Amino acid sequence: MQFFPHLKAARINQIQPGTCFAFDIIGTTHIGIAVVPVFVGEAPAFAGEAGALIAVSPGRPDLEGDPGLLHGSVIQHQPILIFPEARVIVPTDRQHIHLGLDDRSPPRGALVMVGDDLGVAAAVDEHETGVFSLSTGAVLDPNDGSVWFSSWEIVHPGPGDAQHRICRVTTSQTRVPDEIPEEL
Repeated sequence: MQFFPHLKAARINQIQPGTCFAFDIIGTTHIGIAVVPVFVGEAPAFAGEAGALIAVSPGRPDLEGDPGLLHGSVIQHQPILIFPEARVIVPTDRQHIHLGLDDRSPPRGALVMVGDDLGVAAAVDEHETGVFSLSTGAVLDPNDGSVWFSSWEIVHPGPGDAQHRICRVTTSQTRVPDEIPEEL
């Protein structure tokens, strides 16, 4: 018997960077992406047998729901649910497309295109934000030629051509309107 979507149960130390999966923190199911451990200064900030992950949706509880890195040991003894065929849907609505980066730091939760790679902006700590590749989990270096999206989705294929939404990620960043209202 087949079932949809195709899923897999595993542990955090059994998955590769770039993998989308569901996990539990304090009784709440979160969607995460496995990433490559980040080094801050001399010591690894998120290293070890269990690797690292980005809590994408609903984000880290201690960061008011913003996407952020977590050490894999937080969930190393828990089962996780892998979405092996997860895909990112990039928005076509112009209000969510932002061309260029002013300060090279996109808002947390933004989907960022650096060259031909897509990454997600996530808190490394309370003050720093990094961009991590959705395909490899590696750290990306956005620049003023990067494009970012303020809303995007992760989906998983189902029977036929159906796409099932796993989550939608939206930044708190707002876009300045292209037109100035007449009353000004």
